This record gives sequence, structure tokens and C-alpha cells, in this order.
Amino acid sequence: MVELLVVVAIIAILAALLLSVLGRAKDAARRTVCLNNLKQLATGAHLYADDHNNILPIGYTANLRSMAFPVGIETLTLLRSYAGVKGLPSPQDALFNCPADTFSYEYKNEYKNDSYQPKGLHTQAKYEYSSYSFNAGNIPVGKPPSLRWPGVAGLKLDTINDQTKTLLVVEFAAFLPYSWHQPGGASHYDNARDLVSFADGHAKYIKIFWDSANTNSFYKEAWQYDPPGSYEYKWSGN
Repeated sequence: MVELLVVVAIIAILAALLLSVLGRAKDAARRTVCLNNLKQLATGAHLYADDHNNILPIGYTANLRSMAFPVGIETLTLLRSYAGVKGLPSPQDALFNCPADTFSYEYKNEYKNDSYQPKGLHTQAKYEYSSYSFNAGNIPVGKPPSLRWPGVAGLKLDTINDQTKTLLVVEFAAFLPYSWHQPGGASHYDNARDLVSFADGHAKYIKIFWDSANTNSFYKEAWQYDPPGSYEYKWSGN
């Protein structure tokens, strides 16, 4: 009996180890798919710029932008055909679907009121059925329109300083930030891990800075300011 219990215990330990390994492998596979999606979308942005005098997409006009609409989503839709996707946005667009995007937060521009949703962004029309968004915080807002935040929308690609650090297309979770890959139980937290692409075309899994100690009306989400210099990215194109 003792020997049988020992064997059962060993099998249980091995099963737990195997499940842990399989879980990590599954997570890595999801990140790989997402990473490749972002590389393809970054390539689409470069092709778009090639066709528009080296200018990256804008999407909104200064007078039409609504802060109720998630930042950068409409801009990203301009890259669909350049990334090889035809037709209107739909949940079937694999390129715009990060496999880890299985939950989200109701985006209300006020992180204290954001509510957890057991559904991915790529299933929602509000997000144009996309897990990703364009770095377009620099589009003017308000009346009269004013430039409030960093971003690269409408900039000439060759004028962007340090393209290896400047963000181009990112997981939408990075804007707040939170993470689909290492969930932190909230819609905003410092050092959330997200997949992003850069102006030079490469993509990477990085930490996103959130300055929770200094939030105010125009400085409360990660995309609204550049991080400290020790981070691997910046939102601004200059």
C-alpha cells in the first residue's frame, strides 16, 4: 500500500509538472502568433507610407475625433489592405486577433471605473474586431483642436527619431496598460507585459510604464506620456 501511494504521489507530481510545461508552451505559442501579427501590421504601415509620400496614416480629422472611441483603432483600419486583409473588419480576421485576447475592460477614459469583461477586444465592433491599435495619440483633439499627447500618426516615417524605440502598432492592452499574457487583475498597472511593434518594423514583448502616482485628466494612461529612459520604448516620434 505504501509503495502504491508513493507511485501515485510521483505520478501526481509529474502530471503537475507536465501541465505547467504545457501551459507555458501554450502561452509562448500565443505570443508567437501575436508577435507575427504585429510584424505584418508594421510592414503594412510601411507599405502605406510608401504610397502616401512617406506619411503614416492618421484616420481621424481634428474636428471629428471622439475620446469615446478607443485611441488609434480607426487609424489601424487604414492598414488592412496593406497588410493583406480584404473587406470590412470582422471577428474572422486572424491577423487582428491575438490568441491571448480573451478578456478586456470596458474603456471609459477613467481607470477607476473600468469594468472587467469576459470577452476579447477582437470580438467587439467598438474595437473594429481588433486586438491591436496604432500609436495615434498625437492626433489633435478638442475645440479648437490641440496637440496633447505623443504618437506617430500623420508623421513622415523618415522623420521619426530612434525608430528602434518608437512604437508603431501595439496590443491595445498596452495603451492603458494591462496584459493578456501576465494578467494583473486590473485595467491599469505598472510594468504590464505586452507585445508591440516599432517604427523600424521589429516587434518585441516588453514592459509598459504606468505612472500611477501622477494621474490627472490628461495624464492617466500609458499612451499619454513617454516612459523613463530605462524602458525599451517611447510613444513620441521625436
